[in-house]
Amino acid sequence: MGVAALLAIGVAALLHVFLHLQTERERADHQMLQAAIAGLDAQILAGAAQRADLARQSERQRALEALQTERNLPVQLLGELALRVPDGVQLTRLTQAGQAGPQQVVLQGHALSSEQVHDMLRQLDGSSPRDGWRMRAELVEMAAAPVLHRAQGPMPAVSFTVRVGLLPPDRQATPGTQQDDVEQARPLPGPASP
Repeated sequence: MGVAALLAIGVAALLHVFLHLQTERERADHQMLQAAIAGLDAQILAGAAQRADLARQSERQRALEALQTERNLPVQLLGELALRVPDGVQLTRLTQAGQAGPQQVVLQGHALSSEQVHDMLRQLDGSSPRDGWRMRAELVEMAAAPVLHRAQGPMPAVSFTVRVGLLPPDRQATPGTQQDDVEQARPLPGPASP
């Protein structure tokens, strides 16, 4: 019986050593997996940081492109005015109204007749100084003016104020909102008098 007990103790000791080695191997595998998971977590965080940086850079690029797009608009507007203002109409003042939302310009000047002012309104309304942009012209005020002195002699005149709203393409996407866009493009109060 003593040999059987010693044999049982030996088998139990071998079994204990085997299980201990197995447990140590499992712990080593577990630590290796934890290190791999930590490495992947670091890669995921780095990827998220890169995506956030890319989104910031993309937003900056869109802002720069928008500025670049609108940078030449005043020059193009002046070119459009030169083409669209009829003979007999003299612009005396051109001012930009407001920075937020659609760009707006207020034109003031003199004309030989009210028909010339209305012709200018028709020429400007709906014209496009830049692909996709739309101009909306509105008569703010028209009144009798002092006599204009021209080479042909003194001539009666009318003075006028016209507001021109410049609507970008993205504000014109749906036909149902065009009236809302036009109203937003005309924030300056003023009665229209024929």
